[in-house]
Amino acid sequence: MAQDARMEIADRAEGTLTFNYHTGNQWGCGTSLFGPRHLARTPGPANTTDLDGYTTLVLEATVPKGVKFEVILDEAGAADGDTSAGDDGESFIYPPSVGTGDRTTYRFEIADALARESWGNQQGARRIEMQAMKAVALYFPGSQGNGRLVLHSVRLER
Repeated sequence: MAQDARMEIADRAEGTLTFNYHTGNQWGCGTSLFGPRHLARTPGPANTTDLDGYTTLVLEATVPKGVKFEVILDEAGAADGDTSAGDDGESFIYPPSVGTGDRTTYRFEIADALARESWGNQQGARRIEMQAMKAVALYFPGSQGNGRLVLHSVRLER
């Protein structure tokens, strides 16, 4: 998160998670979501999750109208190069999405994610190691002001 930005949990109502954010004027803010504990994988860094076989990420959210956001997929070793889970530490991103202001279902095909040029192992195989994932992240680029994100559900489909 940029020094001039913030993202904080505002409410944890049943079935939803609400964040208040300020993107600041630098590179923005975001949050990481970790996989379910019953799919935890060892060995590997903390929060490593085996998501092998899933093909689609489905995000149901209310994002303010016109606000751009990006979805990022990080392999277990993307942040620190710890590839003990069998991944090569890459990070992947989808093209920007734009909020509608209404509760909306956003679908992201795993195969459509692009290798990130600014994070993770730049010498990796350029394929997602779903058996050793760290996080799904939601990123809000800077210079978009204050807002509220409501996550109604995040799920993976086969």
